Amino acid sequence: MDVHNLRIRQQHRDLLRATDFAFCDDSEQEPDVTLKQAAQGLASSYRTSPLQHVLCEGVMASSCDHGVHQNIGNTLSDDDAFWSSTGSGPQQEEYLLYRLASPHSYVYAVQIAIYRARYQLGAPLYPPKSISFETGFSQNHMQPVPGHYQAQLTDHVQTFKLRASSSAGQFLKVIMHGKVQQQLEDRQYFTAIRCVKAIGRCLPAAAVHEASQLIRSGQLPLSQVFNMPVSVCLQLLNTTVHCRC
Repeated sequence: MDVHNLRIRQQHRDLLRATDFAFCDDSEQEPDVTLKQAAQGLASSYRTSPLQHVLCEGVMASSCDHGVHQNIGNTLSDDDAFWSSTGSGPQQEEYLLYRLASPHSYVYAVQIAIYRARYQLGAPLYPPKSISFETGFSQNHMQPVPGHYQAQLTDHVQTFKLRASSSAGQFLKVIMHGKVQQQLEDRQYFTAIRCVKAIGRCLPAAAVHEASQLIRSGQLPLSQVFNMPVSVCLQLLNTTVHCRC
C-alpha cells in the first residue's frame, strides 16, 4: 500500500478509535519464529522434493456471510475474493473443509492469507485467534493434526507446517478458533480468509498397491517406499475405496 493510502487509513482509524472502535492489528505483535521457519523449510523442500498444490475443492464451511459472493470456493484462488463467516461473539469457532486431489494425499504444509477489508473504513483485518488442522480419509472421520498455531495479524501469506505423523488423507479441515475483529456496522465479530493452499504430494494408487505387495512380502520398509513416516504409510495402505465420501 502506498504512503497516501496508508495515511488515509490511519486517519480513518483515528476517527473510529474516538468512538471506542478497535482494530486488532493496531498494536505490535511478536513475530512467530516457527511460522518463518516453516516458510523457509517449505521453500527448501520445493527445491529437493516433488511437492505440489493438493487442494481440489471446497466442500463445506461452518458458516458463510453471503453465500454467493463470500463462499469457500473463493479461497481456492489467490485474488481479491474471500470467504467470510457470519457475525458472532468473539469465542465462536469456524472451519473450512476441503477435498484433496487424491484419496492418498500427503499434506506437508498449509498456507493461509487472512482477508483485509480495504473497502471498509480503516481497512480492518479479520483473523482468527488461532488455527488448527484435521485430516482424514472420510469427511465424517477426521483426525486432529498435533499443534495449535497462533494466527499472525497480517494479510501476508502464513505457512503452517503440519506434523508428518498425521497429515495424510483425502480431506483437510482448517479450524479457526475465536475471533478478534468486530465489523463497524453491527459490532459483530467475523473471520475472513482470502486464500488457502495445501502443499504436499498425491500418492498414485498403483504405487500404494505395489508398496503393499512389497511390504507384505517383507522386501521393503514402508519408510523407504514413500519417504515419509511409517505411521502415515500404514494409514494409506489400510485405506480402501469404501472410505471415500
